[in-house]
Amino acid sequence: MASTSSSGGRGYLLVRNTAAGTDDQAFVDAVCHALGTAEVVATDGPGDVDDALRAADGRMVVACGGDGSLHLLVERARALGLADRVELGLVPLGTGNDFAGHLGIPTDPDGAAAVLRDGPTRAMDVLIGDDDQVVVNAVHVGIGVEAARRADDLKASLGALAYPLGAMVAGVAAEGLQVEVRVDGERIDLGDPALMVIVGNGPTIGGGTPAVPSARPDDGVLDVVVSHAVGPAARTAFGMALARGTHVDRDDVVTARGSRVEILGPRLAHNADGDLAEATDTPRSYRIEPASYRLRVPPAS
Repeated sequence: MASTSSSGGRGYLLVRNTAAGTDDQAFVDAVCHALGTAEVVATDGPGDVDDALRAADGRMVVACGGDGSLHLLVERARALGLADRVELGLVPLGTGNDFAGHLGIPTDPDGAAAVLRDGPTRAMDVLIGDDDQVVVNAVHVGIGVEAARRADDLKASLGALAYPLGAMVAGVAAEGLQVEVRVDGERIDLGDPALMVIVGNGPTIGGGTPAVPSARPDDGVLDVVVSHAVGPAARTAFGMALARGTHVDRDDVVTARGSRVEILGPRLAHNADGDLAEATDTPRSYRIEPASYRLRVPPAS
């Protein structure tokens, strides 16, 4: 681990991702003060996270960051065979905080600490990719990938506003994808070029956009949304509906639920919990793994 500081106590082990642009030592210190007893470790890669998980010794291990930080913590806990033995927590420090936002985890230090201290524990599902990659919130291909790529360049100056601006810029030049989508072996797309494909474990992406309104991270199924709104007028109407979460009612949008999804097509780039992958011709699939890890959440979230 890159560095370690302690405020005493053995109840909580807070993991700071120093590689994340939203790392905030002052915020983490305030959470520790509110908890009263916590240790903080600074990590800058999977090896450091592995060390932190092995050193938990019965403590709750808390990801301090956004969806990507929780994604890494869950992925490493699962790889080490500790996902069902270590209780996890989340302090929202990301730009979008989609997963924390859906669960209602507060974004102030006192509120976040109160959830870690007093909230119930819930078993959470994950999506598992072909290469055992873990997805805690959502994975998507198409315009959402380009929007996220453009938003990355704007995050430092615009924060959460980078997501809608990135989507707007990406939408102007969006081209249709040649893609085939199968859920539990049945093809669900309309056969036309697609604007985007979203597989949701959680309902929102991009800082609160309700892309997969029916998705819930503990219901044991994955939710898929395929948009075929590729014309200029259709893209504009789809974007307005997407912001309201009513896009799933459009005739050029297909939805499905199941346990496994396959996404096939040329030059498809995937965005999993904000992690942008290079385009590939290799088909990708994701399956749901119910009750994969335990997370401290707000009451009645």
